[in-house]
Amino acid sequence: MAAETPKTLSLEGWKVYVRSDLREYEIFSEDGPRIIAAEVFYLVAEFEDGSRFRGTDTFSGHAAEYLAELEARAVRDLGELVLDRWMWAAPCYGSEAYCRNFGF
Repeated sequence: MAAETPKTLSLEGWKVYVRSDLREYEIFSEDGPRIIAAEVFYLVAEFEDGSRFRGTDTFSGHAAEYLAELEARAVRDLGELVLDRWMWAAPCYGSEAYCRNFGF
């Protein structure tokens, strides 16, 4: 029988921090469509070689950055990533992982 894939990843050698993106949303009203922008926060875990995972949860609104920082602290305190809540992200530009993944 094949070994089961681990559902967690130890944080040894990793750092966890908060990033943000500006997202655009289209809103429809009686005046017609308009586009608004909102800052959305999320967690990133980065290994020493530049490999990255991105948290699947996002935070928005007036307390979003604070909530994301609390989540990052909780992940660091836990000491591992629960992989069901993380996805692969592009490695840090120019890092060892970047060169390995993109053939430089």
